[in-house]
Amino acid sequence: MTSETDFQSAYASVISSDGEIVKLYFQKYTGELCEGTWEKNTKEWTYNDILEPGASQLGTPLAATIWQDVHISLFYIGKDDRISELNFDDDVQSTGRLGLPFYTLPSGCHMGAASFFRNNVQNYRFYHTTQDSTIKEYCYGAYGNNKWEGGHDLKTSAGYKVAHSSPIASINRHPWSWTSPSLRNYFLTPDNTIGEIAWEEGGWRQGTFSMKASSNSKIAVANSVPQKDSDGNISVPGLVLVFWTDDNQLFVARQQGDGDWSPKGDITDRLQHGTNIAVVAAPNGNCERDVHIFTSGSNGQFIQSILTDGSFDVTIHDPSTGESRDHNPDTENGDDDDDYDYNESDEELDSDLEDELDNLDPDIVDDTVFNSHMRSIRLAIPAGEPAEIDIPDDGTEVIPLPRNRLQRGDDDDSDDSGLEMTYEEGATTLVKTYDDSIKTYVAMHIANSTEPIIALSLPIPVKKFRYAWSTNIDKEYPPHLNIIPLADSTAITTIFDFKLDPLIAGLFAIRIPGKISTFGGATQWADVNTSLEALRQKTAELYTTKGPKLLSIYTQPTIALREDWYTDEQFAQQHFSGPNPATIRLASKNWASSFVAAADKARNTNAKRYIEQRVGKGSLYIQDASYFRKAIGLKGKDDLKTLRTPNGRGANYHSRYGCAAVCLFELNSEGQLHPLAIVLDYKGDDIEWNGSFYDKSKLSDLRESVVIFNRRLTPKADKKTEQTDWPWRYAKMCVQVSDWHRHEITIHLVHTHIVEEVVIVAAERSFLNDHPVYKLLAPHWDRTLSLNKGARDILVPQIIDNIDAMEIPQLKTFIKHEFANFVWKDLYIPNDLNKRGFPNTAAKLKDKKWRRYPYAKNALAMWGSIRAFIKGMLEAEWGLKPDGLVKNDEQIQNWVKEMRDPAGGQMKSFPSINTFDDLVDVMTMCIHIAAPQHTAVNYLQEYYQVFVPNKPSSWFQPVPKVGAPNSNPFAKVNEKFILNSLPITDDTANVWLLTSHLPHLLSKQVEAKKNMITYAMSVAKYAKVGKAKNTANVFLNDLMKYEKGRESFLHNSDDMGLSVGKDGYQVMNPSRMAVSILI
Repeated sequence: MTSETDFQSAYASVISSDGEIVKLYFQKYTGELCEGTWEKNTKEWTYNDILEPGASQLGTPLAATIWQDVHISLFYIGKDDRISELNFDDDVQSTGRLGLPFYTLPSGCHMGAASFFRNNVQNYRFYHTTQDSTIKEYCYGAYGNNKWEGGHDLKTSAGYKVAHSSPIASINRHPWSWTSPSLRNYFLTPDNTIGEIAWEEGGWRQGTFSMKASSNSKIAVANSVPQKDSDGNISVPGLVLVFWTDDNQLFVARQQGDGDWSPKGDITDRLQHGTNIAVVAAPNGNCERDVHIFTSGSNGQFIQSILTDGSFDVTIHDPSTGESRDHNPDTENGDDDDDYDYNESDEELDSDLEDELDNLDPDIVDDTVFNSHMRSIRLAIPAGEPAEIDIPDDGTEVIPLPRNRLQRGDDDDSDDSGLEMTYEEGATTLVKTYDDSIKTYVAMHIANSTEPIIALSLPIPVKKFRYAWSTNIDKEYPPHLNIIPLADSTAITTIFDFKLDPLIAGLFAIRIPGKISTFGGATQWADVNTSLEALRQKTAELYTTKGPKLLSIYTQPTIALREDWYTDEQFAQQHFSGPNPATIRLASKNWASSFVAAADKARNTNAKRYIEQRVGKGSLYIQDASYFRKAIGLKGKDDLKTLRTPNGRGANYHSRYGCAAVCLFELNSEGQLHPLAIVLDYKGDDIEWNGSFYDKSKLSDLRESVVIFNRRLTPKADKKTEQTDWPWRYAKMCVQVSDWHRHEITIHLVHTHIVEEVVIVAAERSFLNDHPVYKLLAPHWDRTLSLNKGARDILVPQIIDNIDAMEIPQLKTFIKHEFANFVWKDLYIPNDLNKRGFPNTAAKLKDKKWRRYPYAKNALAMWGSIRAFIKGMLEAEWGLKPDGLVKNDEQIQNWVKEMRDPAGGQMKSFPSINTFDDLVDVMTMCIHIAAPQHTAVNYLQEYYQVFVPNKPSSWFQPVPKVGAPNSNPFAKVNEKFILNSLPITDDTANVWLLTSHLPHLLSKQVEAKKNMITYAMSVAKYAKVGKAKNTANVFLNDLMKYEKGRESFLHNSDDMGLSVGKDGYQVMNPSRMAVSILI
């Protein structure tokens, strides 16, 4: 029977005493639990499904132990998080007895097992980590009893602590025949050290093993048993091998008998990111032979490394086909180009695309590519030697960036709230002022040569001065460029006063109207705030109506043009193809089961039954903002709220409210995403960071939060009351309020703008301008530094602070929190999709279930093409696989140091770059952030967000809370309640203006000379004949296919079978994709 492992699957393995038979247990992505059997004499694998889909929860741990070569106990997590057991006696399968309802595994915990013979019965020990920093033990056969007992915490005299989500590895060091076992458990401590506790006669004690690892490390252990001579004395001590992963490296340490542990040894640095691991050794092999290491491969494969007489035989196995082959770590480290269906053999452009290229203007060239070419042919302006430039000491006075109050001036006591404009006048003023402000910031960076428009070649000391970190100057934001005019730039500082930047922000502030007198030609706001439909129609008019008195202030279509904007279908689809398609993920068991418990508490039997049947089946997804309070140091009882003071222009004494909403969706086999239930504002305090994202750490019935269930549990349900189901419509808007904050702050501002600025500053301080890495990355930095300067001076303090529900100190804390939790490798597109519960290969994404997730298809395709392009261009410079060159390149390693430096980039998760593939992956990520990702999360804002009710930035009255028993929190939630929650009065309409025009300001269409097609053409134009030229042509060929060919992104949009956006999901088309963060 064929099977396919899934990258999220854990592994468990056992081996016979002579090493002739090995068993590997894993989960398939379709839900089955599978057993693989390897025989030494044939060196072949056979596979057998041992549990049907759904019986073993996807993505949960496995553990196994073998006794006397005849009995295997396999432990897995079944329904309702129950710890379950399968037994195999001489390959005859039966259900074990560990599985009572109270034996459940807490979320994020892991498990291990060991076996021995004692009191004339087989003994088994099962262990799992807990959320209370301990290890629990369950015993079978204790005191001669043939039953499971226990569930007690292991205790040692010295005490021990286990990290949250720690792995665990368990062994018995003694032979099965010895009646006195020697048990060991290995685990991660809270300070990321691998610890050990040991049991001998007399109880548990602290072990001697201690090795530093990382929070994402996986642990496995194998051992050989001691052997006795004819007199009963130990002649050959046993050997223990502890293996652990750290980043993409695999380490091992060994202990013989009770001797000292060896220093750690490095086995490989080519592991797939996030790999799972299992290890077994033949008990009688002395760990010199028959040691098997299993790690994750790509596309459902696993890698088997067999230690024999000091060397490893490494093979890769595909359970779906039964095929095996030798493993080449140079090309099969889990990130190879094959993952992305990229054909590197193409060198010329497809003939059917030549006409398209002929229509492109050949005189349009990407400026930064041109400048890079000018440097390469020595036509750049040289900078003086470092000795010729007077670089000030580190203590040079710099100019801080003060926060401006939202008023005309700090010394102006006049009442600005009287500044009154029509909605159209206010919109025009904001657009013009913001555009002029950004142009000024661009001029500032041009004048200071931090974003030069002509080619420069600068020595590193000059670049380090020019690209100074803000770390010790501006602690309110994550690290960024601190602009310092050069000491010898008298002419420049005469032309441009760098003290002007606070005035720019102030100018923007005083041009925000205090009161909106009319809206879209209406006499007053009261004429249009009578219903959501009236607001929709008037917003649509602002796009469609032309004329001298009623200007069309929206240049692009908006969702207000759709009468069905509020439906479940349109609401849900925005989380797949709207401005934030990057955070929806598979619902954890704790979240899914908590919704079941909440439905049961509410006596909603239909919802309870419907959701319960889908738990663990891979169809429940979640949009989760439950961590908002934790991120800014609040408790569940605290409100997300900001109070405006009289200093707030035209917004006197109003309060704005936020929420931490959680939405549960079902994704069915037809690809339809449908909302099932919503927590309006999660009030629990059980949200924990699991190393990749925040998750609910325990099951509950959500009693502290208001929960609502959709009356229409399927997309085919009757829609007659959908328009007037006000409580459900309000709940969906709560989800949108939360997603507005998460999208604008986390996904857009932090994950693209801020992270890319750190990349830029660190790279500028590390690379000479002619370094191959610099030449490939620099074109993707155009305008980003000046844009980000505008974000810090204007967008955050003058716009977001005036429309978001967090106070400005909380907002800045949240920004820094999201920056600190940016995990580089986890967010590589293949890893990100996998961690969020989606396929990460083009072949699997073709399944109908994923047809409405075009972002995933497009992002994965672009990732593969960019990665192959980077790889080919670097190989053209350095030759094939220059690992040693990369590791010893001082500029590359300085870049890593700058990125991680606490006084510099502060990005602790930035990867080590020790191999060529490491470098290619990091560079791919840098370009992905600047181009595909920023394009995807930026340029759809105008369509989805200018109509404020579709995605409000905050509420203007409190979100309903849990009241007295049997009270209805939705009793007063009707259309009037929703309208009163929006900024639609004369005095609060400026918040509507800012909310609707933030996306309008940020959605200016990409110029032809700044799109990815032009970039690829420019690279191809200047590339050297040979490998570089061929690589550039292939890259351009890929982009043209995505634009117009059979593999186009338009095809992915059409395949959705659903009307979205102004013309489908084409935001990521290469002709619309910005080459850098331009706006």
